Amino acid sequence: MPLWKEFEVIPLNCLWCEPDRLIQILKLMNEQDEERYWQYGKQPLDLKSIYFPAPPQGGAHLPKFAVWQPVKMSFGSVLIPNYSDELIQLMRHLNRRFHVRFFSAHLSRDHRKEGLCRFEHADKTGAERVAHVIRDDGWEFYQEGDILPFENVDHYRKRETAERLTPTIVIQYLKSLGWNLEDEAFWQSNGDAWFANQTKFAQV
Repeated sequence: MPLWKEFEVIPLNCLWCEPDRLIQILKLMNEQDEERYWQYGKQPLDLKSIYFPAPPQGGAHLPKFAVWQPVKMSFGSVLIPNYSDELIQLMRHLNRRFHVRFFSAHLSRDHRKEGLCRFEHADKTGAERVAHVIRDDGWEFYQEGDILPFENVDHYRKRETAERLTPTIVIQYLKSLGWNLEDEAFWQSNGDAWFANQTKFAQV
């Protein structure tokens, strides 16, 4: 069983940027905001040290994340934080300022119970594509941006709204882009992984 299925929720970011370079950029961003405090270090990959089985609710906890390049892969980084929003604002900032391509996704073991499945993609030019299903009073499907070649629009026409985007569909999209979450090797790191944690909140 792939490791991600042991978790209830996986806030996933796949970035077209090598781990050391990604950490270098993140450190640069932190240096320009003196009120933020982060620690970085390398150690064997252990996702359950970030959170388990789901990220804490709300935003009252200090953020931390793991970054690694899966074995068998020759490009990119995976970043998984302890925030269920995937730290999406950080991903957007990386894209807009440093032109880092990313694919962000909110995956869960049971998206009907979770009430959400989403993905967001931005290429180096900043062109964005977003799609999600979310349960409020009922299920709603939302999409914005140009449909991308890896997408199967037949899913979006399904009668049952909750089935228009599922973790299985998103995982298939990622696989077509070279990120195979169903391979155990995806959850193993090429060498030690980077771990980062914020030691205190910025002062307002």
